[in-house]
Amino acid sequence: MARGLRRRARGQRPDRRRPRNRHNDSRGAAESRRARSHRAADRFAVTRNFRSGSTSITWMAPYFGYARSDKRRGGRTPVMGRLVADFAESAGIDHVIAVDLHSQQVEGFFHIPVENLSAVPAIADTLKSHLEPESVIVSPDAGRVKMASAYASRMGCPVAVLHKERLNGRKTAVSRIVGEVRARPCVIIDDMISTGGTINNAVEALIRVGAAGNFIVAASHGVFTSEARKNLNPIPPSGKSS
Repeated sequence: MARGLRRRARGQRPDRRRPRNRHNDSRGAAESRRARSHRAADRFAVTRNFRSGSTSITWMAPYFGYARSDKRRGGRTPVMGRLVADFAESAGIDHVIAVDLHSQQVEGFFHIPVENLSAVPAIADTLKSHLEPESVIVSPDAGRVKMASAYASRMGCPVAVLHKERLNGRKTAVSRIVGEVRARPCVIIDDMISTGGTINNAVEALIRVGAAGNFIVAASHGVFTSEARKNLNPIPPSGKSS
């Protein structure tokens, strides 16, 4: 306050800068370091291809990890998805092929053609032989309803949706379940499994409402961070994963 008064006395504008958020700063710095490392490797590859006479470069990115950073989640948190898209174009890449992007809006970060392929047909066809009678496809949150519907259509199963509420910046809890899951085997689908927290919460919520003890978990991308083992271990032994 004293600083602001002194600035006003000298005819200057008060300091309106936001307080530093050390958590966001450190996370952003870590993401920036990882981004620089990947950008350097990709830039070398692109440059080498151009020097060898390539007229066009297609970036095959089956797992576009930065797609999860598609919006700001704090005052100083970078939107890494947009940053990597800008890098790709500045490096000379003119076509991107990805698989099951975390959100469709990531395609809008690019000004070059983006093909978002789906692994759902291949995974669904594999799961058919493991299905039990009366199985239900479960979307772990509202954002995966479209993917769950694609699985259900291909596998001939009904859909159930878990709705989550955010408890704080990092934790969520299932608030309600839409669909009939009581005494029925459940197939939980997602685009990726990172920490395993979403899957663990889904299994606990389904057990509470009386779902059968047999679970199949299917995801396009198995990232499995260091927290995944701790979060996935509590899943009942009868659960299955794919």
